[in-house]
Amino acid sequence: MDGALPSIVMFGDPTAHQGETYRQEYLPGDAEDMGLLLTLTGSTSVPYGDFDNLVLTYDYNPLEATAHEVKYYAAGIGEVKTLDLTTGETSVLMAFTAP
Repeated sequence: MDGALPSIVMFGDPTAHQGETYRQEYLPGDAEDMGLLLTLTGSTSVPYGDFDNLVLTYDYNPLEATAHEVKYYAAGIGEVKTLDLTTGETSVLMAFTAP
């Protein structure tokens, strides 16, 4: 939209991309969200449950000095936790209903 280029939200096969940086959104000077695939073996506990073998990403935006997050993704569910590295705020999965 408005000249933005297509990007990647999550790799279809994260195992082939650990350690890679990728664009999550790209409209030069306006939307330049980036991601770095940190690990495929993360773990966490949230109110919905305990998770292992999570994909963790470090998400940031070079246009916003305070945009730094670590996101935790579970296979078959999606995002289960987000940690804002600037504010320390955490959002977690409380419930899940399969499609």
